[in-house]
Amino acid sequence: ARDRKQEALRLLEKAGSGDPEMLLSRANILSEMNRADEADRVLREIEAKWPEWDRAWVAHGILLERSHPAEAARKLRTALALGSRDPAAACALARLAGSSAQSTAGTAACSARQ
Repeated sequence: ARDRKQEALRLLEKAGSGDPEMLLSRANILSEMNRADEADRVLREIEAKWPEWDRAWVAHGILLERSHPAEAARKLRTALALGSRDPAAACALARLAGSSAQSTAGTAACSARQ
């Protein structure tokens, strides 16, 4: 499986950095390979080039959820402010918020997914 991920990375790098979908795929693969620092750099690049694209903010928030919870929450709130309808954003924000009243909508979204 690692060889397939490495091959996918090679192909995505060859494709270049002009497509946010390709870059997001690259960041996801890097994250799956436990290369979080590299995934973080790719996601920051996407956010800089396409700041209006909520999917990168969601992915970045989820990536940072355990290691940098405050920054993760900011990324997830940004995604929601940009109009993200991805339930993963609300679920991650609910996990970060714990059982506070502000996480009710996120908790409902997470429950609906299960």
